Amino acid sequence: GLGAYDVITHMDGEPIEDTDDFEQFMATRGAGDTVVLTIDAAEGSQTPGAIEVVLGDKYAYQYDAWNTSAPEDLDDDGGVDEHDFAVYLENNREMLEMFGFWVEPGDAFLGVSGLSDNTAGVDRLAGPWAPNSDRGTAGKLLSTPLHAFSLLYMPFEYSGVPMHPAQEDMLAAGEGPVASVLGLGGLMFLLYLFFWMVWINILLGLTNLIPMVPFDGGHLFKDMVHDAVSFIDRMRGRLGMLKWHPLRIESAVNRMSGMSSFLLLFILLFMLGLPYLAG
Repeated sequence: GLGAYDVITHMDGEPIEDTDDFEQFMATRGAGDTVVLTIDAAEGSQTPGAIEVVLGDKYAYQYDAWNTSAPEDLDDDGGVDEHDFAVYLENNREMLEMFGFWVEPGDAFLGVSGLSDNTAGVDRLAGPWAPNSDRGTAGKLLSTPLHAFSLLYMPFEYSGVPMHPAQEDMLAAGEGPVASVLGLGGLMFLLYLFFWMVWINILLGLTNLIPMVPFDGGHLFKDMVHDAVSFIDRMRGRLGMLKWHPLRIESAVNRMSGMSSFLLLFILLFMLGLPYLAG
């Protein structure tokens, strides 16, 4: 079978350049058909250059998945079978067709997990602004902040780099004037430069929010505590109680701020040392 990051270049001799080509080809085939896949194997993969596969039945596959996860007796006959699945499909036809999940008996199926275009690496970095994104402008604007935070996780997922090396190997420079001058190497240099600039700035911003002196978050926390204590002191005065001396308020705020900073530092050190204590 296929290995991770193997690339299907042809199916029965027809070129497959993206997922649209793949879906169009599959639409011309049915369950049980034999297809020859031409493979550009990833580095270290044991996949041969061409393999012959028998297409499965997508309808049967989806029925098995539905019957395993959320079967329902939709026709009230006391049992769950394919007729109930057919009712489920018809009841949700509009939504399934909208998202491209509608299936019919005999539809061809190739069990490939994580199928994506050869630009999947840069598309993932671009997020909602990738050229193949089908979101509207409003959806792109709303999802951009969430995508910015998701960028923080990528270097941890790929061992210190924002893109899997196999995905980078699939890229090629375009035909535009900038790509012609810089080439793939220059474009990747700019991509990684801008990625790390964004990544470091987001991380610095989040670090500054830690409510511990000397970070900005620590000073903000101290100001918030001072405002809260001053408000309580004003309420005491309105109730006829003796107000606290300003120096006493300042001293109490400094102690609370220091205690919170110490507590957070202890939690941080405990989290760093916990793996060694557990081992």
